[in-house]
Amino acid sequence: MVSPHTHTRRYILVNVYSTLSVEVPRAMPLQGSSALSLLLKKGHDRRREDELLRAFTEADKNGDGYLSVEEYVSVFRGHGISISQEEVMLFFNSKDRDRDGRISYEEFCDRETVNERAFKAMDLNNDGYITKSEMLKASNRGSRRSVSNASGR
Repeated sequence: MVSPHTHTRRYILVNVYSTLSVEVPRAMPLQGSSALSLLLKKGHDRRREDELLRAFTEADKNGDGYLSVEEYVSVFRGHGISISQEEVMLFFNSKDRDRDGRISYEEFCDRETVNERAFKAMDLNNDGYITKSEMLKASNRGSRRSVSNASGR
């Protein structure tokens, strides 16, 4: 009988948050440990995503999918952090990039929001402004897509 340990290699990654144990088949090439690095990164990214979602969901007391200033303050106070209204607004406004008075999950995670993606798609020369010409080009692109979708092409 062959021991299962002769067919796999065990790698253990320990970091501040957790310990991850990965078994990799011996036949799997680990050129420059890139395959192992990819496995470990994927596991780390998934755990980080789960932690962010859990933190956001816990902070979103009313369940509307956004954090209000009051909910944001409760996060600090819940962790025993004494913070002034001025400091709260400084932190809140740094997250609330679309200035709608609430923080979406994308803003909470420092990801690009739907509005930011749309703006970038229309700002063809990447100067931070949308000109009339850029707006017309974006409008024409959208019209062509709508026509082709409607005609089944």
